[in-house]
Order: sequence, then C-alpha cells, then structure tokens
Amino acid sequence: MGDFKIRNNILFRYSGNERYVTIPMGVEIIGDSAFYGCSVKSVRIPSSVTEIERRAFAQCKSLEKVNIPSNVRRIGESAFNECLELNTLIISEGVEEIDNNAFSKCGFCCNYKLYYFHLLCNLLLKN
Repeated sequence: MGDFKIRNNILFRYSGNERYVTIPMGVEIIGDSAFYGCSVKSVRIPSSVTEIERRAFAQCKSLEKVNIPSNVRRIGESAFNECLELNTLIISEGVEEIDNNAFSKCGFCCNYKLYYFHLLCNLLLKN
C-alpha cells in the first residue's frame, strides 16, 4: 500500500507527501496520529471507516476539506485539532460520538454541514 501503513484494517500511519489523499477501501479505523502533521489538503475517507481515533489528523495545518461518511460512528479526542485551514466539513448522519476537542482550533470560516443538530451542540460545548 506504499505510503499507507495498515495492519488488521487499521491505518496506523500515512507517510506520503501527496496533497490529495484517498484512504484505501477496507480501512476500518484511522489510528491515533495516523496523519499527524501531514501537509494534506484534502482526504477522501472510504465508507469502510467506522472510527477516527484521537489526533488522527491533528496539526494538519493545510487540511481544507473533510467529508466524514455515514459509517463513521466515532470521532476521537483532538482528531482534527489545529487544522487551521479546515473550512469545509461534512459530518454525515451516522456519527454518534464526537470526543473532546475533536475540532478545536480549526478554520471553519466558510462551510460546515452537520446532519443532526445535537451533534452541533455537542461539538460546540466540547470545544
């Protein structure tokens, strides 16, 4: 899988330098700090992913766009912390849990879409 370090359907690390990344189908969990500090601009998350662990995309300061598919149930603590350029965020209806600081210190200057109002309330209260 080249730039992706995957074991037992868990993506442990992305070591590439692509700006637009598509996570391989079959990955079920994006692991702790898997993309930490990467210079990606956009990440395509496949429908096979059910969890995004803590700090998975933290410090990805160039990350602009994320679409979290409906099979994702949980977004871990500080998962997108300090994604300063993040301005397009779509969280689909399947997400049940958003942990503390999941989106703290993010851009959000333009577009975000949450399918359930209670998710928005929880997100705002936790940050």
